Amino acid sequence: MPTADSFTVLGRGNGFSFCPVSVDVSSKNFWITMSGNKKGDAEAPTADEINESKEKAMKVWWNAYQFKATTSNVVNGSSTDQSNPVFSLSSTAAGVSVEPKDRVCSTLDSNVFSALKNASSGRLHIQASLGLTALYNGPTSDIDNLVGYSVFSGGLGEEAGQDSPGFLVANARAFEVAANITLSAYGDTPTLDSNNQQSIAYTDKSDCYFICTTLAEGANRQVSNGTFSSSLDPTSCTVSCAFTHSEDASQNFSAASSFSGFDFYTY
Repeated sequence: MPTADSFTVLGRGNGFSFCPVSVDVSSKNFWITMSGNKKGDAEAPTADEINESKEKAMKVWWNAYQFKATTSNVVNGSSTDQSNPVFSLSSTAAGVSVEPKDRVCSTLDSNVFSALKNASSGRLHIQASLGLTALYNGPTSDIDNLVGYSVFSGGLGEEAGQDSPGFLVANARAFEVAANITLSAYGDTPTLDSNNQQSIAYTDKSDCYFICTTLAEGANRQVSNGTFSSSLDPTSCTVSCAFTHSEDASQNFSAASSFSGFDFYTY
């Protein structure tokens, strides 16, 4: 793990240099805080659990160096893969790590830092942008409805959700097939195209809890010259799929995506 320079910051009394975006998640199909409190729990989160979710959001916001995600594909017999983008101040500085002390001036409205990698003519794409969302199980005007915090917001869906203030996606495509992952804190069950398969679950990565949506595109496509296969595991945040040609191996295609957690700065 890289070592960061120590620093101090005049905050807003919440562990950040800005106020969170507040969202009423009571009507959503899914929601979970970073401490693991989620929709359908028998008991409301305790004050300690709410504070724990904020502390975990602070750890990721201030100290995340990179996120451990991979995407890969095989196209016409040629394989390509990429992994583990570091957090940078902007997409134009992708690959240039931003130290915790340089995040002081980042806000939800201007300079939210992100991690980004693209490869294989855009067929491989992994990206995360961090923010802060306060989740309320009811109207946000009542502080008693606060259930906790996340560095991500909504984003369940077939296409990569990029809701403010934070999102994480890992997408791999190979002509006939695509394997996509979205992480989020709340959302509704998406309506699927008939060619796709989807699985959603709560997941624990680096001791932080999220919703992981795995999507395999092309799942029900009827093709006379080959077969489609897929594997979706949202609990481990992995998805893969493949098209196998019945006669020509050079026309086999596969794609895979995964997310396993964060690497953090030390001091």
